Amino acid sequence: MTALRTCPRCKETKPASGFYRHLVRPGGLSHYCRVCSRLLDRVVRASRRESGLCACGNERVPGYLSCRRCLARVRRATRSRPWKVGGPGRPPG
Repeated sequence: MTALRTCPRCKETKPASGFYRHLVRPGGLSHYCRVCSRLLDRVVRASRRESGLCACGNERVPGYLSCRRCLARVRRATRSRPWKVGGPGRPPG
């Protein structure tokens, strides 16, 4: 038997699979359903963008859409890795 929950935003009763997991909350499920959570996330991100903040809430770097922390994370993820230099289809290091 699946547990049913009611989303306080849209007032719809949905199965537990319609809610994100949130292990800190009692019951282990998010307060809002998946659809409402995504909608609220878009609204929050748009308001932060309009106010000059990064999507994570920190102040943006001038000329970029991200803050220093998010830019550093992207740079780390895209940095060339020395053990992959000179492989097939790559220029020699």
